Amino acid sequence: MDITETWVNRGNYRETKIMTQPVSPLSDGEILVAINKYAMLGFQKEKTFQKSTSTHVQIYTHINGEQHLVNRQTFKEFRPAAIAEWRSIIAKIIWP
Repeated sequence: MDITETWVNRGNYRETKIMTQPVSPLSDGEILVAINKYAMLGFQKEKTFQKSTSTHVQIYTHINGEQHLVNRQTFKEFRPAAIAEWRSIIAKIIWP
C-alpha cells in the first residue's frame, strides 16, 4: 500500500501535512466478523455472548416485527410502549 500525503487546513493554524495509509476495502462478511469479534471482547465466554445475542435478536424481532403491518406513524406511537413493556418484564426477571 502506498502512503499518501494530505494537506489539512486547521482553522487559524497553518496547513499541516498528514501521512495516511489507504484503508483496504472489506467485504460485508469480513465486516460482520470483525463486529462480532469486537462485541465478544466484553464477554468472558463465547456461550454467554451467543445467549445474549440470541435474546437480543428475539426482543428486537418482537418489537419491530409488526412494522410492515401498520403505517409508520402508528408504529412510531406504539414502539415506545412496547419497549417500556419489555424493560418492565426484564426488570421483573432480573430483580424479582
